[in-house]
Amino acid sequence: QFGVRADYEALIHELRAATGLERVEVVDLSRLDWLKIVPATLTNLPAYVEGALPLSPTLDFYFERLDEALQRLRRDMGDSVRIKVIGHSIGGWIVRGWLARTPELLASVDVLLTLGSPNREPPAGTVWAGIDQTRGLLREINQRFGALEASAMPRLVSVVGRGTTGGFTEEDAGLRSPWDESTGRSPLLEGAVAASSYLALCGDAFVVGDGLIPASVASMDGSEIVELANCNHAGFVP
Repeated sequence: QFGVRADYEALIHELRAATGLERVEVVDLSRLDWLKIVPATLTNLPAYVEGALPLSPTLDFYFERLDEALQRLRRDMGDSVRIKVIGHSIGGWIVRGWLARTPELLASVDVLLTLGSPNREPPAGTVWAGIDQTRGLLREINQRFGALEASAMPRLVSVVGRGTTGGFTEEDAGLRSPWDESTGRSPLLEGAVAASSYLALCGDAFVVGDGLIPASVASMDGSEIVELANCNHAGFVP
């Protein structure tokens, strides 16, 4: 969310070094592009209030950029190019919506990997399900992606960070320093931020996750799960 190519330069470098991939394409979004979700929401206020926002036009700005990235690959490498798709954070569930919207693309995808993505909705029947920050988008994507033919699915991999436990008890409060010089992070602040994020996403503030996404919601149904200890969602938060 609000991410751009520059945020992923280190990851691109590591992917190329580790795998020898010929090409790594990044969805060409600017930080301002994310604001396009606002008018799409405001023109559909009843659906927003009901928690039933449709994928289109709400996420069209992102789907169009995904289409363009694939077109660039096919133009330069041929229509039969095989691709591996990585979605970080919100990008993980949006890219599943993109594939569910155009399922013929699945034939070109070898791997779909989500990296710290909130892939599961808040628990049904709870106040958090009613508050659902995606206003129904994630629920629709899960339904549509889950309805795709299992035989057409690429290899699914969910990468789950387990670097931060939400909140703090009186017993461990003294162990969380305001600032850790060795990591350039604030364990005390991150515990508080994690608690508020985890509570909204899974209904429990005091679980483990990557500092924003609780581990319990970060895996896709039917996927391989890679859990990374001491791994957080991004750089220093906020």
